[in-house]
This record gives sequence, structure tokens and C-alpha cells, in this order.
Amino acid sequence: MELTGLLQLLVHIYINIKYIMLGYYGPFLLFLTSIILFLLYKPFSFSILYIVFSIFNTIINILLKIGIQQPRPSLKNCDKWWFNIYGMPSGHAQSVFFSGVLLMYYFPLTWIYLLVLSLWIATLYQRYSSLCHSAFQLLIGSLVGILIAYLFINFSPSLLSNQI
Repeated sequence: MELTGLLQLLVHIYINIKYIMLGYYGPFLLFLTSIILFLLYKPFSFSILYIVFSIFNTIINILLKIGIQQPRPSLKNCDKWWFNIYGMPSGHAQSVFFSGVLLMYYFPLTWIYLLVLSLWIATLYQRYSSLCHSAFQLLIGSLVGILIAYLFINFSPSLLSNQI
């Protein structure tokens, strides 16, 4: 193998490792970004409601996994929680789509769109390439996350207007 070929291979491996790690932490990164932006630019109660809906999103994911009980393609590289032996729906996909849709809705800025789209792609790629989820499990997780974001967008004004 030529030196340039070896160098290209090493760069490719480095980029893939960075991309995979970025995808694994995608839900946390979008959650953290959401909290920071909501605290800076929205009322405090809005941030609290986002946290409540994030917890609701996670509970829905766990209940769906337990109810559907569809196994993951492989358990080798996946999280080892008792409910995570099941892969339907993908919790990572559900979380990044929930937070990402909200960020893009409330902050329609180019850099937000680029950040969210990059983390969506990285997360879906990481979960699929590590065999933690099938494409269908990722699709359903994404759709559930979008649905819960839709509920947040539609119900948060009335929930926030009823505060004491």
C-alpha cells in the first residue's frame, strides 16, 4: 500500500470515529443546546416544560420498547440497560428528532438547521452502522420524536398560559 493510500485510510478512519462518537452523543448535544437556547431566549417556565416533555419522551420510548419487544439487530455495541435489549423504536432517533424539530421551529436560523441536520445524520448513521437498530426502528423512533415535538408545539402555549 502506498503512503498516500495509507494516509487516506487513516483520515477516513479518523473521520468515521469522530462521526460515530458525535452520533452517539447526539441526543445529549441537542438536549444541552436546547436548554441553553431556551434559557437564554424563552421564559424560564418554557425551559421547565421542555425538560418535562423530554422526560415524557423518554418514558414513551421505554414503554414502546417494552410493549413492542422487537429485538435489536445486535446487542454487541449497544447500551446495556434492562429495557434496551429491545430496539423498537430507537431512543436516540426519537430524542434527536424531538429536540431538533423544536430547535428548528423556535430558532429558524441557518446555523441551527445545519447543527440539527448534522446531528440527525450522525446519530442515525451511528445507530445503524453499529447494528443497534434497523432502518425501520430508526424511522419509527424519528417519527415518534417528531410527533412528541408536534404535541409540545401545539400544547405548550395553553400549558404555559395556565400558570399561576
